[in-house]
Amino acid sequence: MYRDGLGVEQNHAKALCWFYKSAFWNNAAAQNNLGCMHQHGLVVEQNYTKALYYYRKAADQGNLMALENIRLLQLRISSLESN
Repeated sequence: MYRDGLGVEQNHAKALCWFYKSAFWNNAAAQNNLGCMHQHGLVVEQNYTKALYYYRKAADQGNLMALENIRLLQLRISSLESN
């Protein structure tokens, strides 16, 4: 809701707060969203290690988007390391 501004003004900081609360209770979608926020540096400092951590927590629960995000981020990291 806050991430996309659906029915409320878009607010990434509030979205981050709700994602953390939901992720604590093992909500896979929230864990995947936290991974995205850490990967892209939305409200938080960009951190690929934290992004992978949250993506993996979501993927362990069967979140297919998280699996794809892991694959894409690992490709990104590989390309950065090869340069």
